[in-house]
Amino acid sequence: MKNSNHIFSFAGGDMLAKMGAWWFVSYSYYLHKDRTHRNWSFVKTEATRRSVFNKTKEYHVYWLAEVLHMERLDVQGNAGNLSGNGIKRMAEELLDILSKDKGVTEMQVVLDKLQADYERAKQK
Repeated sequence: MKNSNHIFSFAGGDMLAKMGAWWFVSYSYYLHKDRTHRNWSFVKTEATRRSVFNKTKEYHVYWLAEVLHMERLDVQGNAGNLSGNGIKRMAEELLDILSKDKGVTEMQVVLDKLQADYERAKQK
């Protein structure tokens, strides 16, 4: 898997960087919204990325919320040939689906994650 030069400075960001934000959103979209969406599969490192994806499920809703605030998502391009606006549109649709499924709002997800990060930092 390509080593990302980008570091995300939020909870679990190192793991998201290993997958790539575009790939994470694309694969999530395939799983939760549209089984015909296969842009995520255009990478040679699919198996490794899926492994990281499966190990980080506690971050997924939080990461989708973070993606909505990212700029320049498509500045370097991606193997899935997705635009930055397309990635954000998919993330927004996914947040809507997952929030309804879990009965939470985006704000609740972000606040819960920030609280957990704060508590971990206090213990160090």
